[in-house]
Amino acid sequence: MYKLQFIALDSQSTIRKVIDQVLTRCGIDTRRLKIEMELNTIEAIKNAVQAGLGAAFVSISAIEKELQMGVLHRSRIEGVIVNRTLSVIVNPNRYRSKAAEAFTAEILPQFATYQPAPPEENGAKPESLAPLTLETT
Repeated sequence: MYKLQFIALDSQSTIRKVIDQVLTRCGIDTRRLKIEMELNTIEAIKNAVQAGLGAAFVSISAIEKELQMGVLHRSRIEGVIVNRTLSVIVNPNRYRSKAAEAFTAEILPQFATYQPAPPEENGAKPESLAPLTLETT
């Protein structure tokens, strides 16, 4: 891995920091990675990889189309798993349609862990600001 040329997001990017932390936690010395190029968007990174300029760490969801088309290849690093938490947030003072209510009540719980917000948070009712945390890999 240390011999590969890498294309990465800017070092100040939150996603880049998370990736670096995960790799470090898994025993990979990120300082030894040959970062040949830092770009500002995932789309630019995908284009650079397609052009043969190096390899990159990106979310699988960001490259699904390219994988299906066969223009990018995915490699796994043994023992490295990246999880991230996504939260659905709502404004408790705004109207939510019946469809939105049904989605929140019926669909999201199938993919998420419900974590109610404490009642004292902004003086709101617990259910109005409770995030649904989605664990993705």
